[in-house]
Amino acid sequence: MKNEFYFWSLFLMVVVLAGCSTARSINAEAQDAPLSGSWEMAKWTGYETVSAAFPQGLPVLVIDTEERTVNGSNGCNSIRGKIRSDRQAATIQFFEISSTKMFCQTVPENEFHQALGSVTSYRITQEKLFLLNGTKEVMVLNRREVP
Repeated sequence: MKNEFYFWSLFLMVVVLAGCSTARSINAEAQDAPLSGSWEMAKWTGYETVSAAFPQGLPVLVIDTEERTVNGSNGCNSIRGKIRSDRQAATIQFFEISSTKMFCQTVPENEFHQALGSVTSYRITQEKLFLLNGTKEVMVLNRREVP
């Protein structure tokens, strides 16, 4: 009777631990895999419509988690920089962002760069990337197909 109790206790513990390990790795892969790719701005906190703020074209971020880089457009100029990200903690930081210097009269480039610099974490749901500062939403981007 005692041996049977130990057997079932050990069996239950192995099943529970195996389930926890599998769930953790699946969640980590699901959060990391989709972060890399091309993302187009859909919403920016403080702006009613992003198309009005960026009449020459919406900002696009192309994120590469393996190379730890970001490039794309700030709505007028090309940008590039570096990222730090942690898929398990769902954190991301943009830094060393530089851009070309074309004149863009109505585009809020500086504000866009400051907003990127304030991002601390992210969340991905249904082809949308939410860039956050703590729990506050900074901007929302839609996944773009790369031609």
